[in-house]
Amino acid sequence: MKKVIFFLLFASGFSYHATAQQKPKTNYMVITISELNGVAVGKPLPNMIVTRTDSVQELKYVNLTPKVKPTDVLPAHENLILQALKPYFDKGWKLLSTSIEIPIVQGTYYVENYRYYLSKDDQ
Repeated sequence: MKKVIFFLLFASGFSYHATAQQKPKTNYMVITISELNGVAVGKPLPNMIVTRTDSVQELKYVNLTPKVKPTDVLPAHENLILQALKPYFDKGWKLLSTSIEIPIVQGTYYVENYRYYLSKDDQ
């Protein structure tokens, strides 16, 4: 009887240890893509800002001007944004939410900011 009780206590100790594993750390990333409308800029300026959990920012340029017929502009524009985000999805980042911000119009131009919030669990 003592052996059975000892075995049950011993086995329950191992089962507790197996379930008490640490939760993986979750990393977050915010990708902001800004689009200037109504302004012609000479050379391409960085319009994509990638901010990671450790506050490191990376600036990139993404061409958001599709060269298609006017009737195909919206689908082509969406495709360009998806192509900019695809490398992050391929690396295991998951989309949490999105937002679009259009600040106050100043004259004939305005800036649209697309924000994508992503997360990834460390293994």
